[in-house]
Amino acid sequence: MSRFLPTRVAERLRRLRERFGEGVREREVDHDYDHLTSTRRRHAAVRTSFLGEIWWARREALNDWRPSRERSSHLPALVTLRAEDPRQPVEMAPGKSSVPQEIDELCFRPAEPPEGLWEGTVFLLPYRRPVFRQSITGPLGALGGTNMEELAKLLSMLWRPEEEGL
Repeated sequence: MSRFLPTRVAERLRRLRERFGEGVREREVDHDYDHLTSTRRRHAAVRTSFLGEIWWARREALNDWRPSRERSSHLPALVTLRAEDPRQPVEMAPGKSSVPQEIDELCFRPAEPPEGLWEGTVFLLPYRRPVFRQSITGPLGALGGTNMEELAKLLSMLWRPEEEGL
């Protein structure tokens, strides 16, 4: 950091670098912050993604290879692992409107879906996978409150090693 930066700017730069890494440049703080956090379409491919965000993602990126129908080339997808480095893929769970019975207990259904997401959307957590950011196109919303807590709890069940007797 330059010693000529005002204290206020230097402190903001330090906090941003703690949160987003060294990708935030000294002379481009506002520009880089915008790219790392903005949900604008042109920034989606390079932004930092956070747990609980919901995006439109290309179906092929979510391993859905069914023939494409009109306006069905994208699916809602839920970020299930925060990815700070914009060069890293984002782990996402695909959205569906109906759930196979055998995996019902490992799905996540938000109580109050964000605006733009239909009520019946379920995110299939067992099928989460890395998705390159170029396959993410537009924001749908983000979970909050008890929805985030429930999601974190379900993901911890999937991440922890299997315990004997379960």
